[in-house]
Formats: sequence, C-alpha cells, structure tokens
Amino acid sequence: MNKLMPFTIVFWGMLTINVYAQDMVFKCSTPNNKEISLYQDGDILTYRFGKDSSKPDIEIKRSLQRLNITQEIPVGTGLNSTVEFKNGIYSYTVNESLNRVSEEHESTAWLDVKKNGDIISSVDCNIDNGSLFDINTNYK
Repeated sequence: MNKLMPFTIVFWGMLTINVYAQDMVFKCSTPNNKEISLYQDGDILTYRFGKDSSKPDIEIKRSLQRLNITQEIPVGTGLNSTVEFKNGIYSYTVNESLNRVSEEHESTAWLDVKKNGDIISSVDCNIDNGSLFDINTNYK
C-alpha cells in the first residue's frame, strides 16, 4: 500500500465535504427543463444555470459584497426580491415576487439576462425550492 494513500483519501474526503457545505437557498425550473439555483456558503453566493446542477452551463460565485441584492421591496401587491450576478458585459438577475395580499402568498420567479445593461432574454421559472428571501445577508 502506498504511504500517501491514506493522506490522499482524507484529502479528497475533505474536498467532498467542502463542496457540499453550501446550502441551496433557491431553485426554480424553466419551461425547457433547465434549473436556476442559488447556493450560499457564508458570504459566498453561487449562481448555477443548466440542465445538470452538478455540471451547469453557467456557474458564477461572488461574495455578497459584490452582488446587487434587494429583498422585500413592496411593489403593488407584491413583495419583490432580486439578486444580480455580473460577469463582464453580462449580468444574470434572478427575480422573485411574492403576492403579499393573497391568502396563499404565491410566488413567481424569472431570470433576466442583460448585455451591457440591456435585457436580451427573460425566462420565467417555477419555484421548486426555497426563496430569494432566504438569502442571509448578515455577512455583508
């Protein structure tokens, strides 16, 4: 047996534990079966978009200080929350609106993709898990 093997196993085990330390705070599905998900690990928020969350099409990690986050902004009958991830000339804004006056308090969600500040795509999604209101901003 290789003398480094026990060390290697422990090292990879620690990496695996660290990867799964993130908490999913939000996940929704688009009509074309892609997922939009947000994970939080302390002051780091991760945005993932794609059919397979373990191998997403897009993954962006940012500290809370580098994100534009608005939570619980009243707009008409809704209570809105957004998180914007900037990546060069593109930005990806996840939006949620909670109906605060209905008994069910249903939520709607969508993703706005911008290029140089102009919306080039907007995609509705069905909320599968969590809420943008669950993001812990106390790390800022």
